[in-house]
Amino acid sequence: MTSPQQIASADSPPTTSRFLQFYALTKPRVVQLIVFCALIGMVLAVPGVPSADNLLKALVACAGIWLVAAAAAAFNCLVEQEIDARMRRTAWRPTARGELSNTMTLTFSGVLCALGSDVLYIWVNPLTMWLTFATFVGYAVVYTVILKPRTPQNIVIGGASGAMPPVLGWAAMTGSVEPEALMLDRPADPADIDRILLDHGDGIARLAEQIGGGEPGGAGSDDRDVDRRVRHQAFPTSCGVYA
Repeated sequence: MTSPQQIASADSPPTTSRFLQFYALTKPRVVQLIVFCALIGMVLAVPGVPSADNLLKALVACAGIWLVAAAAAAFNCLVEQEIDARMRRTAWRPTARGELSNTMTLTFSGVLCALGSDVLYIWVNPLTMWLTFATFVGYAVVYTVILKPRTPQNIVIGGASGAMPPVLGWAAMTGSVEPEALMLDRPADPADIDRILLDHGDGIARLAEQIGGGEPGGAGSDDRDVDRRVRHQAFPTSCGVYA
């Protein structure tokens, strides 16, 4: 059976650059998507051609949201490091390899969150800061720490945090959350649940030991078989949330 250490070292060499190690913790592609969705909310909140002040505020808001989202991603890597080490898709992460200590990762996450919150509070508005911080708690604590280990519906229930960026963008530009903004924060379409769960190996890996009969990522597990069972469990709840 393949050990977590073997998986973590098999596919790619260790990252020697400390900067790249910390940068990898921020899950850059995910955070870029978050910021892009927030930018969509900003564009929708400001009718017509934005002014120079609007553009400046949007730029600062994107920076603050990026920092807090990156902090949440780093915290997720800290909590998920043992699971990440068991899956080839995530075994390359510095926390899974043991290249960064828990203290370093937690400090990095805390600094990013504090900086992002300060940027949003001082140069955007307090509402956006509190909404963004609430999204941080929703993803890093409610979703990662509480839901993932306990229920395959974690993606559906925790999806509210993932749907928040357009609302954050709207709040950044207007200083309020109006009904139009809330319409942007919608649960996932049940038709997309299969695709989301298929790609979401973290939750599947957590369930592999319970319903797959073996270590996640190890020789005794079949992620595709586990995934089919997880999707079967999650779909009814997703329909209920969507309805």
